[in-house]
Amino acid sequence: MHRNNPVPFLGLLFAFATACASAHNPLKPFGLCNSITHSPDSTTSADSNADIKKREFAIGLEACNDQEHLGLRDPNQRLPYLEPSFTYTAKSGFYIGVTDQFLLMKKGGGFDVFGWNPGWNIDLTDNTTLNVNWQGYVFRRKSVNLIGSSEASGLSTYIEQDLGNLTGKFTAAYDIYKKPTNSKIPNTPNDFEFTPDLSYNFEYKWGAKTKQSFAVIPEASLDFGTANFITNYENLKASDSASNLLNPKKTSYAANTNSKFEILDYSLILSLDYNVGKFEIEPQFTYCIPAFKSAANQPSPNTAIVSVTFTYNIRSKK
Repeated sequence: MHRNNPVPFLGLLFAFATACASAHNPLKPFGLCNSITHSPDSTTSADSNADIKKREFAIGLEACNDQEHLGLRDPNQRLPYLEPSFTYTAKSGFYIGVTDQFLLMKKGGGFDVFGWNPGWNIDLTDNTTLNVNWQGYVFRRKSVNLIGSSEASGLSTYIEQDLGNLTGKFTAAYDIYKKPTNSKIPNTPNDFEFTPDLSYNFEYKWGAKTKQSFAVIPEASLDFGTANFITNYENLKASDSASNLLNPKKTSYAANTNSKFEILDYSLILSLDYNVGKFEIEPQFTYCIPAFKSAANQPSPNTAIVSVTFTYNIRSKK
């Protein structure tokens, strides 16, 4: 990507943040380890840094040791998974991705959530990209994922600018929750989140015939928004329905909401990206520090998550 016409990132960020106050954000792709919905990171999303001039097909497989969402993690169980994915990207920047997450657990394991993610990457300048996307999820009826299974879909958008090897990104997301199947559980308002993110790409390239590259990408971000997802988690945890495999003696539900805006979590991420030909391997290490105060009765520990993603990319000749 050429760097001829840089647009001041802070100016764009301010304008975009102002617009987002009455708009919305990109749901963290549900399969991503460092976010149950947003991640961004999520279902899958196309690489906005790629110079899209040809149609592209990407077949991927992600393995991850656990899941968390905006700093919230179930302290009583881990949710490791394998997630195959398929993404098609058109010349225009439009893409659609699908995923099918398989939980690696003895009790409650199996295919748990199917996700799809249509979106569009729009090049505003040579080094600035605007993305808009929608994400939908279908969880199995007896999902053990108490943190994320209340989510039905999400809308998101982000703006990203490259300044040399430094990348600034601002994401806004709107998470939409489904109506509880248990009539005793109160409906929960939807959530808004905003995520500033900064990363730096240390990349090394070599090879004439077989092009290879290796990149080390440190990244830091924070999530700011509402925390109704905590109420959803507490209600599902308290439910004696078969959907969460719990049978408490006394069930009580939280009728209150957490619609106050606050800092939700901080994330430190280190990605190692190796490319050889059409193959890409990316281990990623994430350390998430919860910051919300809305669930003092449900403390969430700091979370260290490790994932590895294998991708095979196919580009059309025209």
